[in-house]
Amino acid sequence: MPALQNKYFLPAHNQRGAALMLLLLLVSVGALAVFVSGLNRSSDQQERDRFTTQALARAKEALIGYVAMRQDPERPGDASCPDNSADGNYDGTQDAPCGNNPAAPRLGRLPWKTAVVGGAPTVTEGLGLDIVDGYGERLWYAVSRNLVDPAGVAQFNPLLLAAPPAARRPWITVRDSLGNVVSDRVAAIFLAPGIALAGQLRSGATPTAGQYFDNLAVGGVNYSNADSDDCLDGTVCVTVASRTGEDFIIAPRSETFNDVLAFVTIDELMVAIDRRVANEIRARLEVNPTFPASLGDIDVSSWPNWFNDNGWSDGTVTTYTRLDDDNASIRFTGCASTFSYVWSGGKAVLTWDSAC
Repeated sequence: MPALQNKYFLPAHNQRGAALMLLLLLVSVGALAVFVSGLNRSSDQQERDRFTTQALARAKEALIGYVAMRQDPERPGDASCPDNSADGNYDGTQDAPCGNNPAAPRLGRLPWKTAVVGGAPTVTEGLGLDIVDGYGERLWYAVSRNLVDPAGVAQFNPLLLAAPPAARRPWITVRDSLGNVVSDRVAAIFLAPGIALAGQLRSGATPTAGQYFDNLAVGGVNYSNADSDDCLDGTVCVTVASRTGEDFIIAPRSETFNDVLAFVTIDELMVAIDRRVANEIRARLEVNPTFPASLGDIDVSSWPNWFNDNGWSDGTVTTYTRLDDDNASIRFTGCASTFSYVWSGGKAVLTWDSAC
């Protein structure tokens, strides 16, 4: 009589096959879980990176507009000082002055609030935007002395573009991960700290810049994104003359470096300032009954103080040409663009042919 088989149990060889299939299934599920987890982390990182990139772009756009549209008693070209820890807090307002001393800190959080003194707001305001990166950290900002030292930079106009070092303050230098110069004409730089790395402690009221930003050793030079004292990394600055500019470094993310930077050059900034000035001229030409009058025919008292004080009325900076009864043009030193004024429909219409 044949042996009875329990319908609930498989023969031994079948059990071994089933166990192997089950093991393979578990391994596959585990590998899939790891893969999906990796995808989720990658997707999360990409989203944070996208948010950070957009935040830096917003900060750059806001600063360009803010600096170009300054009003009396400020001037187009003046920026705010950063909000640093020197006063014992990060309150969103600038910590000024920061331009009269070469060694003064010009790195701090991006100022976004207007300080109130004696019940009234100060003249120099913040950007009005409280911007954070993809990890919720507020953006930081470093600025060249040229934008925060009006006493030392007497006139802010296109002549500054080609001014020798003796006639201006140093610009900021940005380097790539090999130490090569990306630009040495940086007016302001924006920094996203990202998540705290090993050894960085951001608790407490006023963590220093070193708790947010990183160092990178390249060719025997330790480049630091945590300082801004007009002293190039790898050099020793003892005298004012030796302070020839600050540098920052851009590099791929690693376990020891995750700073993300964006910057605006003086050339980009001056394009916006030129357009602001061209619009100021347009507004006055428009109300002059002899359009297109020469600049000399315009009432001097109608110009803002900064226009004459900063040399914009000087023929060295501004070249105005009356073409005919309905057309005029203007050129600014250092800008390849021609700004055209056309009388149309009772208004002076301003156009330009390039971006300098």
